[in-house]
Amino acid sequence: MSKGQITGLISPMLERIRLRNIAKYVNGKKVLDVGCGRCSLKKYLGNAEYFGLERDKEIDVPDKGRIFYHDVEADDLNDIGKYDAIVLCEIIEHFQDPKQVVLKLKKHLNENGTIIISTSIPFRYKIHKYTSMIGLTSKEASHEHKSLLGRDDIYKLATEAGLKVKSYSREELWTKQIAVLGE
Repeated sequence: MSKGQITGLISPMLERIRLRNIAKYVNGKKVLDVGCGRCSLKKYLGNAEYFGLERDKEIDVPDKGRIFYHDVEADDLNDIGKYDAIVLCEIIEHFQDPKQVVLKLKKHLNENGTIIISTSIPFRYKIHKYTSMIGLTSKEASHEHKSLLGRDDIYKLATEAGLKVKSYSREELWTKQIAVLGE
């Protein structure tokens, strides 16, 4: 089984920091974690009803959470239901067309629901590329980045998807950004 992309020397520590930061922005009782990997976000969400959406069926999910196996870009998502919060934690940069993904997921929001996006600022990707070369961070994740979004890109993405940025913050020494999108 695969451990997903948490394979670098410091990647597990960075993941814990990131998940704690994201959990602060998750509201509602029913949560969908897109690109959930090993369902690590679940333990930071308290009593929320947690669901994962994952493309890779080979990832070892220790908790055997409730997971839908779909490719969010290519597959029909009619069977996944509706959520109070949809989290895209360090996954939006892996999509060829982030706007289409957000539009597709928007259909699965409950009234007053939010889409929470966590991604690095573009400069951090350069740092990640070099730290992955020496094994500090995940090589797999570094090679799969397709869409590097800055603050203005996230605001534009929200507008084009018919959403507003309800909250925007920088975390992890200002190198990570978390945006909460809603109507």
